[in-house]
Amino acid sequence: MVNVNASYYYLPFLSCEGRCLRSFHATKIHHTKINKCITLGLTEEQWKIFSQNDEKNGLKYICKNCKYNQHQCFSCGFLGSSDLSSGAEVFQCEDEKCGHFYHTKCLARLLYPDSSMQPLNFEQEVARGLKFLCPVHKCHVCKEGENKDDKKMQLAVCRRCPTAYHRKCLPSNILFEGNKSKGTMQRAWNNVLRGQILIYC
Repeated sequence: MVNVNASYYYLPFLSCEGRCLRSFHATKIHHTKINKCITLGLTEEQWKIFSQNDEKNGLKYICKNCKYNQHQCFSCGFLGSSDLSSGAEVFQCEDEKCGHFYHTKCLARLLYPDSSMQPLNFEQEVARGLKFLCPVHKCHVCKEGENKDDKKMQLAVCRRCPTAYHRKCLPSNILFEGNKSKGTMQRAWNNVLRGQILIYC
């Protein structure tokens, strides 16, 4: 049940066990403040049946994108085939916990913004099978990777774009606590994703 007066809405969700690793709200949402979220549209009864079967029988949820090898580029948002056996258009980051896909052109622009030749070479190499780490695995400010043992060096990953910041490098307008009287919104959350800080930059 959704508490419409609460500041957060805890709704059942399903995580795709396919390559994308995305999570989806499972049930229909009727409250106007949160109905912009596209859900799987399950009724409460369907959700109960699925969740009980999931625990008993080890059912796995696979989203349509993973089922049909059609994934969105995390940079431009357009769909592309991720089927390597029939000429992939989008390629997945090699980090097994990532789930982001990219067109080679989009990724090359992100990784080599100040070069004209390097992106072309990189695009060709990825198309030939070169593995890559996408931009969310390095801080946008200092360009260093994550160190989970040092709280300041944990990465905060944007849910909407391929940008990440170390906790110590977060821009001052990305706050862990909002303040209505000051007109500031919360844009960073701990413990929403396992072992990761979630932000909207």
